[in-house]
Amino acid sequence: MATNYEKTICPLCGQSAKINRFALTTLSKETFHFCCQGCLSIYQLLYSNISPKKIIDQYNNNEEK
Repeated sequence: MATNYEKTICPLCGQSAKINRFALTTLSKETFHFCCQGCLSIYQLLYSNISPKKIIDQYNNNEEK
């Protein structure tokens, strides 16, 4: 039986985020799961003030053009 985090995609690189320990809970109480410690660290450095959902939405909008 798959748990929710096994179906999650890393908001930084798009890989499957199957390891629950690489998670980040934002100030707005959203929890995001990353595929590895590297992606989690890079996200914290680059996007600490931007939610991963906004990054994904912006990427999707650029892909549609």
